[in-house]
This record gives sequence, structure tokens and C-alpha cells, in this order.
Amino acid sequence: MPSGISWGFGLRFLQVGFSHLNAKSNVGFKVWTLIFLLIMLQMTAALRPILGTAPTLLPTEKKFFLSHWADFLGK
Repeated sequence: MPSGISWGFGLRFLQVGFSHLNAKSNVGFKVWTLIFLLIMLQMTAALRPILGTAPTLLPTEKKFFLSHWADFLGK
């Protein structure tokens, strides 16, 4: 839950920053949000031995992060 609060603060900070640019549309903010979410998913897949339980410190298998999440959600 605390990480969700920090994500909310971070995205709100970006939204306020983009509003100060007086942009005509919200596309820039939406692109940054998409980039943020993709990197967040990639880092959770890369750091899963540190964040969760694993027999080794570094991952022994190499998978694209979307493949990892598809396997994880499929179980």
C-alpha cells in the first residue's frame, strides 16, 4: 500500500508539472504515465529475487518482462 501512495504522489507531481506548461492536450502526461508503468513492470520482473523469494540472488532465467508477467498471472 505505501508504494501505491508514492505512485499516486509521483503521478500527481507529473500532472501538476505538465499543467504548468500550458499544453493544449494531456498527451504528454499520458505518454509519461505509460512509460512509468512499463518501467515499473520491467523493474519488478528484474528485481523479483530481491523483492520476493528466490533460491539465487540474481535471476537464472532470462525472459522478457511481459512473458514473465503472463506466466505469473496464468498460474
